[in-house]
Amino acid sequence: MMNRSLLSPSRYYVCRSCFLRGMTSYLFSIPPAVFLRTVSYLETIQLFRLLATCKTLQKSIDSNPKIWVARLKDAGLWLGGGSEESFERALSARNQRLAGGSDSNSRSHPYKTLFISRSLTNSRWMTNPSPNHLTISTYSSSVITCLILSSGRIIVASDDHSIRVYSLSTGELIYKLLGHSGGIWDLSVAKDILVSGSTDQTLRIWDLKSGKCRYTFAGHTGTIRAVSLVKPEVLPVLQVNGSVVQERWPTEPLIVTGSRDHTLRVWELPGNDDKEYHDEEHTDAEDAPGKVNQIYFKNKSPTEQMSSISRILIINTSYPGTIIIFGVSSHEAELPFLQAMILPSAYGISSLVK
Repeated sequence: MMNRSLLSPSRYYVCRSCFLRGMTSYLFSIPPAVFLRTVSYLETIQLFRLLATCKTLQKSIDSNPKIWVARLKDAGLWLGGGSEESFERALSARNQRLAGGSDSNSRSHPYKTLFISRSLTNSRWMTNPSPNHLTISTYSSSVITCLILSSGRIIVASDDHSIRVYSLSTGELIYKLLGHSGGIWDLSVAKDILVSGSTDQTLRIWDLKSGKCRYTFAGHTGTIRAVSLVKPEVLPVLQVNGSVVQERWPTEPLIVTGSRDHTLRVWELPGNDDKEYHDEEHTDAEDAPGKVNQIYFKNKSPTEQMSSISRILIINTSYPGTIIIFGVSSHEAELPFLQAMILPSAYGISSLVK
């Protein structure tokens, strides 16, 4: 083992590089069982430095679950109780969907992703002797109705009709989004697109790059209590003949809004080439972007909360104590259709996991 204190910084890094290259050649020349045992002796930082020296070696180690299971257990991050297996199944299924049904083995094994995630959580939250603490002064007297974190931003909505966007790293105010004439009750975000629903009964779509509202849609006759962006996914679809094919659904991003007017509406998310449009008077112009595929489902009770999981939209109607699950499908029709199932909810559950 080299003594770093006897080397200059430049010579140390040259020696370390030579050592890692030599280790790479050695690992390719030994049996798999010896390979696994040798890798187990490396410290985590040494292992990741080794992965950066050779793509073939990186693929071999990244896809090997035994290596990452051992890392999780040695670091005391293996919780048991089936949580790791559930994470592996969920992430593997997601990787297959993103790969469009092709071979997804080129990706890192889910246990590596889990090891990195839990290691970062442990080092930053559990064992960090001097964690960073950032306090952001947002509103003096108004009520914060919704808060989400996305792409290095903290997005905060309030009943004072405004949305504020802060930098997650510095706490600096980036934008103050104004336009709603009522309190904002829910937000949904995808990269640089922000969707908001308000007591003014309108849906607004914001560009987070410019801080500008590009679209305003009206149609609800009550407070928009929940909004959700539904992004396209590659999903298995059962055909009439019993075969299963992979289909991209929806073909374009959708926005789903739930309101206290007892309706659920599905809108097309306008594209980058669509001109700006603002409808605040319920005119429902036929040439409005996003209105082409607008449909709605009549609900017996007002929507309170909503989340989307793949093809399922889950609506929590807290007043009568029920959960309504809307399954969204495409089939041959251009418009998606909704099917409802009502479940009792004694404790106001707001989401379910398949």
